[in-house]
Amino acid sequence: MKTMTKLMLAATVAISGISAATTANAAIVTYTFSGVFNGSIDGREFSNSQATFTGIGDTNNAFFQQDANFVPLSSFTAVSGGTTFDFGAGFNFWSSPTFGTSGFKTGDDFIAFTGLGNYANPSNLAPTPVSVYFYATQPFASSQGAVVITNATQTSFSASVAAVPETATWGMMILGFGMIGAASRSRKVKTTVKFA
Repeated sequence: MKTMTKLMLAATVAISGISAATTANAAIVTYTFSGVFNGSIDGREFSNSQATFTGIGDTNNAFFQQDANFVPLSSFTAVSGGTTFDFGAGFNFWSSPTFGTSGFKTGDDFIAFTGLGNYANPSNLAPTPVSVYFYATQPFASSQGAVVITNATQTSFSASVAAVPETATWGMMILGFGMIGAASRSRKVKTTVKFA
């Protein structure tokens, strides 16, 4: 019993130390950008194609650089006509209050939205019409080929937040499971068999 009490005390102290260093408002954010696009894929032109771009990032990994906030994206994809375009790693969602723009960026190439410059900590933002412009010195490489977007119409942007459980929450859950396991192991049921 004394050993169990010591283990619980040590675990509580460790969890308290971890939670003190945790960012409480870290969140997984899904950024969604939709519209009707013109451009080309591997040199083949397309026009008036409906598509939805989706980026997923963790605000706990956000950083500030050159008058803008950046959230690295763990995935960046687009769906058009039932086909999924996977753009892989290397994209960020960025927001610049200085220039009044936000968007998706990789290297020096970007898709930018005007009017969303103060957009930093989203919370289930309803779809918002946006003006869009593109700057790309290279095509965006994707699983379906090299994508170039020249312009877009009927565009809208939205984002939704899913809270990330704090380290202390995970720690308490693990501690609880550990205590249940220890308690079940410490119970010894004695069975007596008597023969007549």
